[in-house]
Amino acid sequence: MNGISCGLTAGISLFLSYLEVDKSFFVPKLRRRRVKMQVFAWFFAAVNGIFSIGVLYFLTTFTEVGEWGAVLAALIAGLGYASLARQKFTTLKINEQEFPVGFEMLYDHFQRAMYRRINVEAKRARRVEARALVKNNTLAELVQEAIYTIETDYMYSEEQKRECRSWVADTVDLAEAADWQKCFALALFVVSGDKSEVGILPAQYRSDVAV
Repeated sequence: MNGISCGLTAGISLFLSYLEVDKSFFVPKLRRRRVKMQVFAWFFAAVNGIFSIGVLYFLTTFTEVGEWGAVLAALIAGLGYASLARQKFTTLKINEQEFPVGFEMLYDHFQRAMYRRINVEAKRARRVEARALVKNNTLAELVQEAIYTIETDYMYSEEQKRECRSWVADTVDLAEAADWQKCFALALFVVSGDKSEVGILPAQYRSDVAV
């Protein structure tokens, strides 16, 4: 274990951790929200990079991985950090009771704390951007925006596109919902690209939105 292997391990883990956050959360257009999310995301990634050095130390000290060379050990620790962090490395026996020892509890609590803060910023950003869309577009225009979002999203399969188009139609035809509710639901979908976050009748936003 040397400076190069530590740097390689931390760099790989940092990069993969940031990618995990980036694919999990909507990145807002609003600069202030985006900056706050990026700060949380990079902090999460940087701490994971530091933790991964601890995993590298354990692997090179207590397992045969240390005999495979510094670069290979660094690749194993960096690429496998997330799964290795959840492993029980050893067991302590105290007063006839066995206690598993590992990074799992610390890693999970830290990840949940960071994800919760990032998610708060993401939700606030979605609401702000959805309000702006509702204020500047009619229901018909938001329907067109939603359809465009569906048709140009190449991550969707044809079946998913059909489901989303059906959801748009159901939202527009819902007699129990006011037009502003339909607009807000469609706007949230346009912003996030995910109908599962919206539902057909977003009643939970009634107190949040004034159109």
